[in-house]
Amino acid sequence: MLIRYEGDYQYTIMEARPLDRAVSLAPATLVDLGFTAGALTGDEQQTLTWMNDGVEFRITSANLPLDEMMQIAASMQAQSGK
Repeated sequence: MLIRYEGDYQYTIMEARPLDRAVSLAPATLVDLGFTAGALTGDEQQTLTWMNDGVEFRITSANLPLDEMMQIAASMQAQSGK
């Protein structure tokens, strides 16, 4: 599922059930989301990635602050797969 939001902040939310995949190591900042750990990557375009119940979530934006990303992630925690 891919959802794009426009407004004060522009961002994209991606939700997927990943199958087997190659893993690579990219520089990231560990983010405590309260219910799981997330990884923040990127400079100008930042992506917050986390896993919950086998579902991978990503929020990507050039102007959405980290605290807003964290609030969105928390709001999605109980709604995955919908």
